Amino acid sequence: MYFELKENKPHGTKDDPFSTYHIKNEGRSFQIPVHWHDELEIIYVKSGF
Repeated sequence: MYFELKENKPHGTKDDPFSTYHIKNEGRSFQIPVHWHDELEIIYVKSGF
């Protein structure tokens, strides 16, 4: 695997391993850099594409 792409930011806590992030796109394109981590990541698009 590409170890240099591993994201080392903690997500949640040991007792509650869950985090949410809200991103509001104001008409500009938005990209998340290529990365990987041990946690599951779900991306939900509420509107748009």
